[in-house]
Amino acid sequence: MARARPYQSAVTAGEFSPKLEGRVDIQRYAMACKTLENFVALPHGAITRRPGTHYVAQSRNLGHRIRLIPFEFSDTQAYVLEFGHTYIRFYMNGGQILSGGVPYQINSPYFINDLPRLKWVQSADVMYLVHATYPVHKLTRTGHTAWTLNPAVFLPPPTVEALFSPSGTLTPAATTGNGVTFTCSLGVWTGGDVNRQIISGASRAVIQTIVSGTQVTADILDPFPSTAAIPQGQWALSGSPNAGTCDPSIKEPVGANTTLTLSIGGFRAVDVGKYVKLNDGIVRLISVASQTSATGEIVKVLTSDSPAAAGTWTLESPTWSAARGYPVAATFHEGRLVLASTKAQPQTLWGSASGDFENFGVGTGAGDAYEFSIAANKVNIGRWLLPSRVLLLGTKGGEFRVTGGNDLPITPTNVDAKSETSYGSNFVNPARVGAAILFCQRSGRKLRELAFSLDYDSYVAPDLTVLAEHIFPIGKVIQEMDFQQDPDPLLWVVRSDGMLVAMSYDRSNDVVGWHRHPVGGTQVVEVDGGIGGVESVAVIPHSDGDREQVWLSVTRRINGTWVRQIEYMDDSQGFYGHLNVDCALTYSGAPATTFAGLDHLRGKVVDIVGDGAYYGQRTVPTTGTAQVVISPAAKKVEIGLPYRSTFETLRAEVAGPQGSSQGQKKRQPKVCIRAIDTMGIKINGYQQPARRSTDLMGSPPTLFTGDYESSKLGWDTQARNIVIQDLPFPATLLGLFGITDVADY
Repeated sequence: MARARPYQSAVTAGEFSPKLEGRVDIQRYAMACKTLENFVALPHGAITRRPGTHYVAQSRNLGHRIRLIPFEFSDTQAYVLEFGHTYIRFYMNGGQILSGGVPYQINSPYFINDLPRLKWVQSADVMYLVHATYPVHKLTRTGHTAWTLNPAVFLPPPTVEALFSPSGTLTPAATTGNGVTFTCSLGVWTGGDVNRQIISGASRAVIQTIVSGTQVTADILDPFPSTAAIPQGQWALSGSPNAGTCDPSIKEPVGANTTLTLSIGGFRAVDVGKYVKLNDGIVRLISVASQTSATGEIVKVLTSDSPAAAGTWTLESPTWSAARGYPVAATFHEGRLVLASTKAQPQTLWGSASGDFENFGVGTGAGDAYEFSIAANKVNIGRWLLPSRVLLLGTKGGEFRVTGGNDLPITPTNVDAKSETSYGSNFVNPARVGAAILFCQRSGRKLRELAFSLDYDSYVAPDLTVLAEHIFPIGKVIQEMDFQQDPDPLLWVVRSDGMLVAMSYDRSNDVVGWHRHPVGGTQVVEVDGGIGGVESVAVIPHSDGDREQVWLSVTRRINGTWVRQIEYMDDSQGFYGHLNVDCALTYSGAPATTFAGLDHLRGKVVDIVGDGAYYGQRTVPTTGTAQVVISPAAKKVEIGLPYRSTFETLRAEVAGPQGSSQGQKKRQPKVCIRAIDTMGIKINGYQQPARRSTDLMGSPPTLFTGDYESSKLGWDTQARNIVIQDLPFPATLLGLFGITDVADY
């Protein structure tokens, strides 16, 4: 029999996949564990019990899922926004914002099913919200109870020569050939329509002459299926009616009206609201006097008031519309608002004018707005945008970097887009952490770290879940995530089944470790409109400005009814620091024995801590006054749902002269758990005392710092150790040491 003294001084690798329990040869095995539940792995190597949650309020519609979105104005002034079914409510400083004694709220256009794909970008008191089926909206704050949400007014918006669908049916005289007569049932043709294409499905013809208001001749490029009349709405004209010149009466200033005169008729009454691009400027049409004359507002100054030659001016419609779709991703980059990907233009990016976020008038000047499409061998629908040393774009098919080339800014005439990786992304908002982008792969079950590699002179995106693939099993994908920088670097992730998981991430110290946090109960079940457990997460600066605060939307069954509760992880209001119960309320004041106001916990068994002592458990009444009674009286009380924190080691490995100890029987005559500021843990089933002999009677027990000693004398081949904290007290474990005997057989 051999005797060894193994140790585990760090758990920075978090939970290991069961598929890795045979990999005792890799370095991270010594820093990993089998189970890490409701414990957080710290960069120092220790693990600490996660903070409990503080109850704030219930959502407005208990049967409808919600989404939490952070709104950060400054380090000391930040909000959490509750987006629900057609409404927004607001939270700050650990509470809900009220107006006249009721929750302050505003109307929103977004329905329940829209919320998962809602994206946003914020600058000071303004947030732009984007969604594929809604115009870009602008949320503006002027006070705690003064918020407005309206469609953003882009002047000018990005524009495109959209297809124009004239009224009436269209009848071709032949299916192929040149000089074919096309007859419209209504007089729609103008002289400016020469050289425009008639399009119907896959059929195309180029107009050569205008015979009358109802007839044209055209050369057929792609055959028409028959000479039958084509119904209205099934044929259209492409391009602009720019066969003649377009002469502006003035070229400036912005906001002034100018008269546009055509040498060949091309304007129609339906053109009001469209945009004419000429002489590197833009004019928005506000009235049409005739086919050759229209009045418009100058929205981008023209370089000249000389006539624009035929073929050099265009008549365009707003790019973003209900028919063509709206952007799905947004960010700020190099002083511009950048938007990406619509249904009609899935690979296109639009950048506003420099310093003017609502001006998308594309031009050729360095400060003008830009528009460009990514060239790729397959359609890459945009998913997200983030600024880094370059502009990074995540698409369904891969990840791209966009620059101005040679580290120059992006301008309308200087754009360079390169494919970097080809993993593809889903709609989950990525997180920027230092120089890296953490994004969810297209399947939703892998998290990747997009960062520049000097070795490859390009971006790489290693899989951060490869050692813990069990965290996201099939059918349980990443739904939301947000990053908390302080006090410890943690990526909080909501899984689609309601499980809250987290990844400790500190690349500079090689810390990448996953752990699970079943908030709302260990049994996660389907409920009306959503799931039991955590549905949404948002991180904002704490009101004291020195750390960040994690907010959650949690679904629980309370008194027989599913409810959605808004809570935050509370790291300051507990007697021993952070809370150690969930969905909690706290009391601080004169000594008291009765604590009411627990309606949000009716029918639940709760833990009670008073003045640092454990008062045991009570059940909150299902009827009558929602209160609990304790004795003796306490002046600082925490009441909330209990939760269990579990740390279980991997199979012990004791390397010796004969090689690995795997498969050999072992016993542990001494197990030593080094702890700091800890109370009442269980080690391998043995309860450690909460109160020690050095604690004065009548005073709260003190937290323990030192070594807990225990033993595990039975022989087995695994020699695992389990530490559990199921009392409402802190627990921080620094290392595991001891003696292990290894049998020779």
